[in-house]
Amino acid sequence: MARKRQSGSLVAAVIESLPTRVHGNAPWYERVAPEHLDELAELKAAWKSGRLGVPRMTAARHISAQLRERGISSVGRQGVDEWLARD
Repeated sequence: MARKRQSGSLVAAVIESLPTRVHGNAPWYERVAPEHLDELAELKAAWKSGRLGVPRMTAARHISAQLRERGISSVGRQGVDEWLARD
């Protein structure tokens, strides 16, 4: 049986077929309820500006603890640390 020939660019077809995520799960900060997003952005900006006055790992540990305590996210210190390091 003959194969159906595809029209268009091979590169475009491959790019179009790629998944939008490499991993199956969205990162924790994309799963947080919308009402907490502004506070998270403010907290990240405060750390980046130096307003928190502590190293990233220390900030991550305390942010993670507060997120868990308030039922916002169960993310651990390492997840928050990676989030703080992202631009």
